[in-house]
Amino acid sequence: MTLSKPDKTERTTSVEDRNSVGRIKSFILNLGLAIFLALLLKIFFIDTTHVTSSSMENTLLTGDFVFVDKITYGLYKYDGHEIWGIPLPEFEFGGIRKPASGDVILFKNPSKNSHPDLRDNSNLVKRCIAGPGDSLVIKNNIVVVNNSTIVEADGVKFAGTKNEKLGEEYAVFPGNKRWTRENYGPIYIPKKGDKIHINHLNIETYRALINGEQGNSSLEVNGFDVFINGTSVTEYEIIDNYYFVLGDNRDDSADSRFWGFVPEKLIIGKLFMIYWSVNPVSDSFLDRVRWNRIANFIN
Repeated sequence: MTLSKPDKTERTTSVEDRNSVGRIKSFILNLGLAIFLALLLKIFFIDTTHVTSSSMENTLLTGDFVFVDKITYGLYKYDGHEIWGIPLPEFEFGGIRKPASGDVILFKNPSKNSHPDLRDNSNLVKRCIAGPGDSLVIKNNIVVVNNSTIVEADGVKFAGTKNEKLGEEYAVFPGNKRWTRENYGPIYIPKKGDKIHINHLNIETYRALINGEQGNSSLEVNGFDVFINGTSVTEYEIIDNYYFVLGDNRDDSADSRFWGFVPEKLIIGKLFMIYWSVNPVSDSFLDRVRWNRIANFIN
């Protein structure tokens, strides 16, 4: 009996099929690797944000797309940080330095413990003005930190006309002072390890802070007594470091003057460069792109 030889066409098709399968496997592997590296880059090194309000004019304009440096400050304990809906465990990775006065920072919204209208998961962009252990006062729009007048960034502006709606919606923090956005303080910015005396007179300064550290509804005031988790207290030890931030558009910015301190653990990174910018009210694509803002560094 004579065995028939495999047809040449069949052998060629078989080789092509194997090559096709190999190419598909290679593509899937490379795609998975690219996605993995992109996620690592986003989580540990660089993030992006899109400016959607005018609170940082003239430094940042509505429609700016910005790179965020996550290396300088390091990675802190992210509340609610997740990938594809899967929550990540809390972790901390030290950076090169702490946020400093003058830095433009991206942070998770801390106002969920103080202002019902701002209770969302959006990220905010403001300028860091004072840090843990600093004392701040604003006199006729002049900011003084630790008895020294700060040098304002070039982008800071005062509109001349106040956003009265801002004042109507949000009382000036902490709510029991006769302060205004133009004349504010003095106020001390808490730092980790501080032991502060608390009572019914000053509790509004620390209410959101304590609720943020201990859990919402952990703090109660009954007459002259303050209770944390059901225990009467007169002293509280601060767990986190805190920062005071302002928008560069001082007359049209909901910032620390209205909702208080920013916990260090909510800070995501430092904004450093505009990579794309569009004017949202322009109809023409060529006119819409702000070419002169692309690749500008943020000061």
